[in-house]
Amino acid sequence: MDEKNPILIRQRLVPDPLMSDAEIVHRRARNPHDRHIGKVLAPTNMVTLIGALAFVRRRLSHHEKAAEWFKNAYEASYGGMPAIDLNKIRVDFAALHHDDAAASRLDRGRVLRAVMAELGPEASGRLIARTVLNIPCAQSAPPAKASGKPSGRAIEREVDRLLEALDRVAEMRGFIATRGRSDRAGHVT
Repeated sequence: MDEKNPILIRQRLVPDPLMSDAEIVHRRARNPHDRHIGKVLAPTNMVTLIGALAFVRRRLSHHEKAAEWFKNAYEASYGGMPAIDLNKIRVDFAALHHDDAAASRLDRGRVLRAVMAELGPEASGRLIARTVLNIPCAQSAPPAKASGKPSGRAIEREVDRLLEALDRVAEMRGFIATRGRSDRAGHVT
C-alpha cells in the first residue's frame, strides 16, 4: 500500500477473461506450481469493493474479504450495484446464468440475514453504513465538547468497533480459522 494514497487503487489478481477454461487446464498441467495461471493483475478501486473500510489503514486481509462479502451480499439482496470490476470483458450472456444468479442471490440473502441477526442491529448498521453507504468512521464518531469535531480517540473507538464486527463476519464466513481479534496495531491475536 502506498502511504500517500493508501486507499484508492490497488493491483489485484483477477481471473483472466481472455483465457478459456481449457487453456487454463492445459497450462496448469504443464506447470502445476504456477499459481498465477489464469490470473492477471488489474487495478481495482478499493472503495468500490470494501466501502469506507478502504480509509482504515490498519485493516487486514480478512477484514477486506468480510467487507467485500458483506457489501456484495447486501447489494444483491436489497438492490444496488454489486462490487464488481466494470472494466471486465463479458463473454457469456447465457440464459442459464440468470437462473443460477437468482438462486445464488436468494441463498446469499438468507446467509446475510443470519449473519446480521448474529451481529445484532448496532454492528449490522455499522457495517451497512461503512461498507455499503461508504460513510467514514469520523462522521459517526461523537463530537468533542470543546471543538464540536470528533476527537481522534472517538474515531479510533469507532474504527475498533467496525473491525470487531468485521472480525465476527470473517469468522462466521470462514475467512479466518480461529477467533482472532485485531488489536490496535493491526495484529490478529
